[in-house]
Amino acid sequence: MAVKQRPSTTAVAYATALLQLADERRQTEPVANEMKSIGDTLAESTDLRQFFANPGIKEEDRGALIDRVFTPRLSPTTLNFLKLLNAKGKLSILGEIADAFEMLL
Repeated sequence: MAVKQRPSTTAVAYATALLQLADERRQTEPVANEMKSIGDTLAESTDLRQFFANPGIKEEDRGALIDRVFTPRLSPTTLNFLKLLNAKGKLSILGEIADAFEMLL
């Protein structure tokens, strides 16, 4: 069994912001479930991790994938968070953010 590394400071900051937003909207449990599912998906899919981490892929192409794959499955809070990460170029640490979110609960 692989030992997970401690999430980066950046990942913890994004996870903290998402947790605060989810708390304010009284959506902590659904957002936590969605982040767990996203983290599990990323852990299982090398292709998805590489796609999100590849700087050669345009933001709009990553955004189109987010819309196609995640829109039917995620709450607006989590979906908008993924879109924010895409705009900020931080999808490469989405798995770390998911781990940090779980750690903060």
